[in-house]
Amino acid sequence: MNNTAINNTAFAKEQTKPGYKKTKLGWIPEEWKILKLEDVARFKNGKGHEKLIDEDGDFYLVNSKFVSTEGLVFKKTNSQLVPLEKDNIAIVMSDIPNGRAIAKCFYVNESNKYTLNQRIGGLTTKGIDSKYLFYSLNRNRYYLKFDDGVKQTNLRKQQVLDCPLRIPPLPEQQKIANILNTWDKAIAAQEQLIAQKQALKKGLMQALLTGKKRFDGFTEEWEEVKLKEVFTLSSGKTKPKNTYEKPSTKHSIPVYGGNGISGYTDSIFSKGKVILIGRVGEYCGVVHYVDNDIWITDNCLYTKSFSKKDNILFFAFLLEYYKLDRLRNKGGQPLVSQKPILNFKLKKPKLEEQKKIADVLSSKNKEIDILKEKVEHLKTQKQGLMQQLLTGEKRVKI
Repeated sequence: MNNTAINNTAFAKEQTKPGYKKTKLGWIPEEWKILKLEDVARFKNGKGHEKLIDEDGDFYLVNSKFVSTEGLVFKKTNSQLVPLEKDNIAIVMSDIPNGRAIAKCFYVNESNKYTLNQRIGGLTTKGIDSKYLFYSLNRNRYYLKFDDGVKQTNLRKQQVLDCPLRIPPLPEQQKIANILNTWDKAIAAQEQLIAQKQALKKGLMQALLTGKKRFDGFTEEWEEVKLKEVFTLSSGKTKPKNTYEKPSTKHSIPVYGGNGISGYTDSIFSKGKVILIGRVGEYCGVVHYVDNDIWITDNCLYTKSFSKKDNILFFAFLLEYYKLDRLRNKGGQPLVSQKPILNFKLKKPKLEEQKKIADVLSSKNKEIDILKEKVEHLKTQKQGLMQQLLTGEKRVKI
């Protein structure tokens, strides 16, 4: 067979796929449909609740932060301006350039508990399994294309409703949703275990870092010092232009901001052990300890020098425990500067006891990190399964 015949055969195979049909979203099973979101859901806009916040309120405010953190960061209110009912879906319609919240969805599992904030859309399904729609919509690629990486993304109602979706028959929708929900339960179980470990670590930190619990052989009184007696601080630099979201062979140096790793580059700003402190914004005062080559952005302060009489890991735990956001400025954008940190007073034991405490707390961190790796592994597996199930590449038995 000559090359032309081989190419024609390959072309013919590409044009036919038994049991499937070709659509604008690619090949889908013959019995599936391509429908717009407006064909399978009703839409409503949220309303502003900013002046109605009440930490003792009865309702959770479903805003961008709430959805993007899957409910871990929340505000409450007593005014349910736009109620969300059980099996509704909330979708984020506005986000910063390259943000990870745009089109992030939240599935409502209980009525009379949530209220919808402005710039968040609320969806009520019609003729479709609500969980299947949730999995299909969450961070859907159609919406991500509206993010140009330069300006704020603001989805309009019709843009939300125009999203094309692959829709299998209802029994298959329900089976797919049940499979993916099983993975979610496994992930949630691991995250609950992480929360328990973190609570145990918090209790241990309170006991060890205040001297309430001492190890055998350590009886000497702790010394009160100002932090400037232990280390000096400096600010990071602007994030390099050649920063990428994922690491590669060439770009493997983590770029740290106030919320931890924000990308990867090929340049090194800091080598070795260092404590990072979020300097500005919502992560003001957040502490990270790093012991490898990194780039530090100007959203962070870092320990430029450190006393040889002290253990840097112990002080990382100490600063984490004392929550440096208490030192931020009053009013305006949250900001913490060097002076109040360096003048902050606390008590410390001698070096050997510092090392002992740091070793114990570090072992707890390692236990938590192992669990977090398991969660990420489960999420990666689930993502691969979603790609197969929600496109019809892999079929389920009904």
